[in-house]
Amino acid sequence: MTAPNSPAPGSKMDRGNPPSPPPRTETKLSERRHEKVPSGADDLARRLRHSLDKPLASLTLTDNRSTILSARPSPRGLAVRVHRSFAGAPDPVVEALAEVAAGGRHRRAALAVVREHFRRHRPEPPRRPHRASAGEARGRHFDLAEIRDRVNQAYFGGLLDVAIAWGRAPVPRRRPQRRRTIHLGTYRADLNLVRIHPVLDRRGVPLYVVESVVHHEMLHAAMPATVVAGRRRLHTPEFRRRERLFADHERAQAWIEDHLDQLLAARYRR
Repeated sequence: MTAPNSPAPGSKMDRGNPPSPPPRTETKLSERRHEKVPSGADDLARRLRHSLDKPLASLTLTDNRSTILSARPSPRGLAVRVHRSFAGAPDPVVEALAEVAAGGRHRRAALAVVREHFRRHRPEPPRRPHRASAGEARGRHFDLAEIRDRVNQAYFGGLLDVAIAWGRAPVPRRRPQRRRTIHLGTYRADLNLVRIHPVLDRRGVPLYVVESVVHHEMLHAAMPATVVAGRRRLHTPEFRRRERLFADHERAQAWIEDHLDQLLAARYRR
């Protein structure tokens, strides 16, 4: 399945076509600091425009290690976001970026080139207090690592790099609250970690339900929270649109609603 927000397939630009206007280059507004556009951004934009068969509307260099490359169509052309480690990349890598961004016929081979360049040139990650192990992802009935990889390939083009693990069952309270909600999954941006509630690691829970929850939390990794009028917004209209791209989204939501009582009753035990 095509990854969300992927532009229509394209081929390389005919060098004889009249040049399109120079793309707008910018850098991601980091939550930690604002940075000036590095000189390599203009050069990368120029070379990308030379390899694309459509105008490049904008190029954004980011520090996002989860989504190293994304592209979406806009009225002015492709809006491309790419990790800053690709500034100054050799021409074959830039051509691979263009192939992936345009959704070309050779996208799979190009994606391997992009990943290999990022593996060799990505900066050292900041120290994180936790990284999920394979054991934490493998449950009694479902292997979250396998589910994550399938969802990643089907809906994110295989570009997301997030850890995943089963959460711990909560400790029962002496005076249990009459709660009618349950958080089936969470995403910790500081840990780059998706956690799934162990209540879903049970016989009788459909696989598509677990996949739907994993897809939802991986979307949070791909779409960081935005701040509007001083308030953090997680579930924006664009987020909800991409969430509905999951093939069994409505079916999974209906199952969760129909089985909410059983999920609430089982949340304190495995």
